[in-house]
Amino acid sequence: MKKTISLLLIILMIFLTSCRMSESRKLEQRKKKERKEIAETIIESINNKDTDQMKKLFCDLYQDNTELEWDINDFFDCIDGNIVSYELNDSEEMEKTLVEDGEIVFDYESISIEKIMTNKKQKYDIYVAMYWIDKEHEEVEGITQISLYYGDEKLYCIAYEHEA
Repeated sequence: MKKTISLLLIILMIFLTSCRMSESRKLEQRKKKERKEIAETIIESINNKDTDQMKKLFCDLYQDNTELEWDINDFFDCIDGNIVSYELNDSEEMEKTLVEDGEIVFDYESISIEKIMTNKKQKYDIYVAMYWIDKEHEEVEGITQISLYYGDEKLYCIAYEHEA
């Protein structure tokens, strides 16, 4: 009887662990695909000065802020020229994930678009703060911050402050 109970507990633990791992793998696959799409959309928005396209990337709460469009236009004005090349750093430099009862309830990370080169030979880096999942505050899922750097100097930052 003890062996049967032990075996059932082991099987249950394996099943629960595999469900969580499966959910985690799905999220990682989604993030890898969408990171690239987000970077491409940001670069395209900058080159086309497309405020509406950039605005759609931000979390719902920030999209309702009337200053967001002004901030995006000011951000665009900080970049000298059109972007001709960039690299997406796919390593998760800053990431936080919370799991409760086998479910991912919170996932945040910073995305880096580096070695940005413009047709006017200017070099920049862009760092993006992204809430992939926030079960308590779903309205903040999306981008909450985009920072533009020229070397070590922060040129501009569009940010929605959210308490995690």
